Parts: sequence; C-alpha cells; structure tokens
Amino acid sequence: MVPLLPILEMFRDYFAVTHRDDDQVAREKIAGRMLLLDRELEPFLPLAFEFLGVPDPERPAAAMEPAVRQRQLFAFTRRRVQARSAREPAVLLLDDAHWIDEGSDAFVAQLADVVPGTRTMLLLNFRPEYGAEWMARPTYQQLPLHPLGTEAIDELLASLLGRDPSLARLPALIRERTGGNPFFVEEIVQSLVESGSLVGQPRAHRLATPIERLDVPPTVHDILAARIDRLPEREKSLLQTAAVIGRKFAEPLLRRVSALAQDEFEAAVVALRRAEFIHEETLYPDVEYAFRHPLTHEVAERSQLATHRRRVHLAVACALEELYADKLEEHAALLAHHWDLGGEAEPAARWHRRAAEWIAGSNSPEARRHWNRVRELAEQVGDSTLALELGQQSRLMILGYGWRLGVSADEANDLLREGEAWAERHNDRRGLAALYNAFVIPCAFSLGDLGRARELAGAGLRLAEQVGDSPLVCALELRRYFVAEAMGVVPEMFTAMDAVLRHAADDMERASPLVGYDVPALVAGWPGWLRVCAGQLDLADEHFSRGIDLARARGAVEVTGWLLGHQSNLWCERGEAARASGAARESLEIAERIESPISQALALHVFGRSLALVGDARAAVSALERALAFVERTVLWREPEVLSELALARCALGALTEAQAAAERALDLAVQREAARGELDALRALASIHLARGGDGAIDEARRLLHRAESRAEETGQRMRHGRLQWA
Repeated sequence: MVPLLPILEMFRDYFAVTHRDDDQVAREKIAGRMLLLDRELEPFLPLAFEFLGVPDPERPAAAMEPAVRQRQLFAFTRRRVQARSAREPAVLLLDDAHWIDEGSDAFVAQLADVVPGTRTMLLLNFRPEYGAEWMARPTYQQLPLHPLGTEAIDELLASLLGRDPSLARLPALIRERTGGNPFFVEEIVQSLVESGSLVGQPRAHRLATPIERLDVPPTVHDILAARIDRLPEREKSLLQTAAVIGRKFAEPLLRRVSALAQDEFEAAVVALRRAEFIHEETLYPDVEYAFRHPLTHEVAERSQLATHRRRVHLAVACALEELYADKLEEHAALLAHHWDLGGEAEPAARWHRRAAEWIAGSNSPEARRHWNRVRELAEQVGDSTLALELGQQSRLMILGYGWRLGVSADEANDLLREGEAWAERHNDRRGLAALYNAFVIPCAFSLGDLGRARELAGAGLRLAEQVGDSPLVCALELRRYFVAEAMGVVPEMFTAMDAVLRHAADDMERASPLVGYDVPALVAGWPGWLRVCAGQLDLADEHFSRGIDLARARGAVEVTGWLLGHQSNLWCERGEAARASGAARESLEIAERIESPISQALALHVFGRSLALVGDARAAVSALERALAFVERTVLWREPEVLSELALARCALGALTEAQAAAERALDLAVQREAARGELDALRALASIHLARGGDGAIDEARRLLHRAESRAEETGQRMRHGRLQWA
C-alpha cells in the first residue's frame, strides 16, 4: 500500500536514518555515509535527499522528466551497491516479495542486475506466484521449500510437545492432517492446548484425555478462526484492530486506535504475544509488531463485520495523519487506502491525488493507478467545486500518462466523454480547453486520428482564448503545431509555431506542465524542423544546435533526445552519413536510458534511417523493425514513415515482395490517417521498388507514383529532399 516502502526502508536502514531524525540530521547521516563510501556519489546527493523525503532547500534536485528521474535513481542504487561491496560484504534481504509494489520491484531488478560479481547477496523469499525476468539469469538460484517429511515433523512436534508417553499416537494423527505444513502443525498444537486436550508447559505437554482422532477444523483458516473466537473480548478486539492496520503495525499507532487504557493495552498485547498471534519485530525507534503468519492477519481481518472494519479504517487514517504529520507525502498511499476502505470519498480522493503526485517521479504506472481511483471517487464527493477539480484533474493526468504509456481507444474516448459532460454540467470552459489539450496528443499518437486531433486542438484553443488563459493558449498552439507536423502540412506548421514564439517566456514556462515536456528548450530547437520541411537545410542546424544546448543546460533530457533525432534527419537529408549516425546513436542512447517508449520509437526510426544511409541495409531492417514495434504501441501517425523506410531497406536486400507489401501498407495507413508526410514517403518507396523490379510498365508506374507525390507535396508545402528525390 505504500509505494517504494521496501526500498526506502533498505536505504534508511543503511544510512541509519529513523523517523525521529529531523531533515538536517537525516541529510548529515546520508551525506556522511555516502561520501565515506565513495566521493563520486556526491552528484547523487540532492536526488538521494529528495527520494528519502529530506530535500535540501539550498541544493534541490534538478527538475527532470519522471522517466529520467527514475533512471537516475536506478543509477544511484547500482553505484551505492557497487561502492559498498568494494568495502565490505553485504546481504540484502527482502521478505515476502510476493507482496512487493511495482515501483519497488523495478529497483529489485536493478539490484539483481548489479550484484553478480560483487560481494553482495540479494536474498528474497516469496510464494510461488511471484516471478521476475531476472530469475532467468544464470546467477539466480532458487531453493524451493517442500513440505516437511516424517522425521522433520516428528522432530518439530518433539520440540513443541516434549516426549511424554501419553503423546505416542499424536504425531501420526498430526502428520496425516497437516500434510507436512509446519505452520499448520503449530496451529493444531496451539488449538489442542487452548481446548484443554493438552496440558502442561511448552515442550513438556501431556494428553489430558485420550485422542482417537483429531477433532479440529479441516483447514488452517478454520483453526485460526476458532482460536480467535476463543480469545477474551479485549484481546480479540485488539487483534482485529491490528489486522485492519496491516500485517505490520507500530505500537504507538495501535495504542492510539485501540482506545484502551495504557495498562489494559499492555496486558492485551502481552496476551496476544504469549498466544503467538503476534510477535515483536523491531524495538527502535518505536516498537513494531507483526502477525506471526499472513494467514493469521487475513483471518483476523475477515472475522469482523464490515461496518466495524470501516470504523477502524477511519480511526487508523486519523491517527496516521497525526503520527506522521511530517511524512505525509510518503504515507499518502496508505492514508488513501484507509480513507477509501473507510468509505469516505472526499479524503480518500484527496490522498489518492497526493499519492499520485508523490510517486509520479518514480513509477508512472502506479501514479496512473491512483489517478484512476481519484476519477472514480470524484463522482462521490459532495463538494461540487472539489468534485469538478478532482474529476477534471484526474482525467487530464490519466490522458497525460496515456500518450507516454499508451492508452486504448475505449479508455481515451471514455475519458473525453466524461470530461466533456462534467465541463458542460459546470459550465467550465477552461476545464474543457484543458481536457482537449490533454486529449489531442493521445488522439494523434495512440489512436492515430490526426483529423480529430486537429479539430479538438482548434476547439480547445478558441476556449482558452475566450477565458484568457495565456499558458493554456500556448500549450494548445503547440498541440496544433504537432498535429500539423504529423499531417505534414507545412503552412499550418509555420502558423502554429509563429503563434507559439509570440508568447512571453513566462507563458512557455507555465505551459511546460500542461504539455508534459520542457517548452522553452523544445521551442528553441523545433523551428529547425520547419526549415528542413521547407528545404532550408543550411538554416536548420543553427536552430537544432541552439535547442540542444539549451535542453542540456535545463536538464531536459527527453527534449534533448528528440532534437538530436531531428538533427540526425537533417544530416540524412544532406547525405552526411557520419553526422547522421552520431546524432541518431546519441538520441537512441538517451531513449533507452530513460526507457521512454515514444522516445525509443522515434530514435530507432532515425537510427535505422542513418544505417540505411551508410549502406548497412541488414542492420537498418533490424532497427526499423524494432522501431515499428514501438511505433505501433505509441506513435501511430509515424507508422507509415517507418514502414516506408523499412520497405526501402528490404528493397536494398532484394526482398522485393516484402518491401512492396510494407510500402503499400504504409500508403494505405497514411491516406487513412491523413498523414501527408507518410504518404510522400510511401509513394517514394513504391516508386523505388517498381524501378528495382523492372519489367514492362515499371518506369511508367514509378513516374505515376512520383507525379502523385509531387502533387501531394505541392498541396502540403513539403520541400523535403527524400533521398535522391527532390520535391519542387
């Protein structure tokens, strides 16, 4: 329920940071340990402070896209493990890995990748349902825990019961019932003690009455339920309260929620420990308990009425807000969980929002999950103003994640319909403009519907102008530019970019969070692509170089990669293979480092194109096939262009049938999606393939295709040199 909790605990344990340390003390501990470990870890300090919840106001972490931040955290994790291993051996233990959250699991994959060859062992225990890709590596070894055999069961029972002659027949009966499960063995023994069938002390029991058969429930769940039912009311109530808190619970939290007097509380805890329902896990800085077994927690939680559970969840939520007032962001997901199960929609929605905002820089899918819950809960919020805010913001954020992570047509259209209905109900023109702004890119990228994207960008722009929201106007003008670029309509591209460039610097800064990337850096370089499209190649590189320099200076890694990709396209147009290849490789390295599917799609495309330019058609086919796999999931409007490049590369290898099929598909998709750039590429590729095939009518067919391309280029203002072809 708390994203990244296992990883945060692992780091804090290493740095000896406790929740009682104020931020300054925590930073001193972290910095001291890191710098003693390896001075080269110093650049990671601001990021480490922020990740561990103690940011340094005088040295904040650099602003960066969520995917980039996650990669930097991964790099820090790997370097720390390597540096520690150079000094001392270590074991990293992760208990109950089957419950791990997605964000923590991604860190575990990094640990699994870095520990081979070091003096560090990564040790996990988990149920069979847990699995991970790194388990296929030769450095991984799995030790399955099988049911205990006869000798082991007898030894366990001897340690629990002793060896009184009256117990002679009992081991065989217990072996038969338990199937070798040691936890079941222990619970049956406890049940027999509590029912009075066994008397005496641990390891010195004897039978009070002969047992011909074990008259106990048939499953562990039933045994535990029976044991809980036999508890005195005070202990039973406290155990159930603890179960609502979770598998682990801090003593101060349980005490506050239980409402028992101090002496009553302490006596009940002692009784539960003595009965082995719970055990002490940590003593410092606060005593923390855990259920002795997950099944005990599960049965204790389910053994209470739903209305009682809801009341306890609300009490836990209130207590958490008081106890962790200085660490609320980190505990936001846990608070959202308790408010949610307590049936309080408004605070639950607020906390899900805070949880989404807190985890956004480390785990985008988890953040999207929280935003989806905000969207669901907003309908139940009584305050109409807050409901509108939460409903619209959640839809904007889900759409914002959608164009990076992918979104289905059904989900995207549902979000749009819901948002439009909300905006109409509340007469919220700005909210509707913001919704269209968020929807345009998933519409163009994930759905491939460029015509609809252009229409919505225009509608959103008019609304934003009506309400006088200048940053939103800037964002929507950028959306108009991107749609025009995707469609390949050069006059529209110039009109939209001119409108963007007329905005003040402050508008561009404030537009950045509305579009999801660094606008000033992008706008500094993007006019270079306009120059390329207009055939003004000599002017284009000045823009690209300026934009790349600014993007690097601002830490806009993703934008840097995009501009390098366009710069590579420029060198391809000029036939400068070495420069094209260098820019493409750097763009691809950035895309793979930040693990952005969209960036990987775009970078692999230009990388494949640069490989074709140097004559390595086989490598070009491989890169373009990889690009196509990404494009089909994320940037559908680019699909015709990638297919066309792939067709030319296959043609160079002599695979003319496959080449023609790819080019024809590219042409069909380009026409269907109104993507003129893709249409020109497909026509060029088909002409080249017909010429390569030869035979009767090949030249005439190639000429027909090129005339069609010239006409289409004239309509859209394209003056791009496509290989050996010049559109005039």
